[in-house]
Amino acid sequence: MYMLNYAGNAQAKNFALWNGIGTFEIFYPPAYAKVLEENSDAFNDAKAKPLIDTLLPRVYANEFQAGNKSITMLYNARQFTVDKPLIKVLSSADYHYFDLLNNRELPVENKAIALLLHPGDVAAVARLPKVLSVQKMTVSLSRIPQNAVITLCDKDGTELWRQEVKTHQVILPAALPKGTDAVKLFSGKILLDAAAIE
Repeated sequence: MYMLNYAGNAQAKNFALWNGIGTFEIFYPPAYAKVLEENSDAFNDAKAKPLIDTLLPRVYANEFQAGNKSITMLYNARQFTVDKPLIKVLSSADYHYFDLLNNRELPVENKAIALLLHPGDVAAVARLPKVLSVQKMTVSLSRIPQNAVITLCDKDGTELWRQEVKTHQVILPAALPKGTDAVKLFSGKILLDAAAIE
């Protein structure tokens, strides 16, 4: 699905990403394109939930699901910045929440996730199963997915290093590529889990 829009609309790309769709006339920034590409299993599924409940009026959310992964897209339609809890979430030892546009873990406090969103901003919050963990230069996996690949990427999602996975542990390069921001686990081209690199 695509949305017709106009290049002159500064928020068009944010609104389109919030809806999980492609665009004409404008190009997505690299980080936006990566969110859609790496999570195409969720965005292409018919199980989308439009306008799910949020904790603030005029902050809107759409949810996209694939298996045990979900992506919640948030859009701030207010005229001012918000920096407070925006969505209620389930807390579970089997899952964690990850900011796909900023490559960072999102803590759950009082069964909610807080985000800073400027007017017209969009956020992509992924609920991911806990499959990988990172300690120093070692990535450990709780299971080995089919066609498993570990990658290192920069803040825009550009791949800097990749390794096919055959065992439950992967040793990262001794010198991480410049700009490394996150480690990601894929099954083929589909994102399964991610962790920030501190």
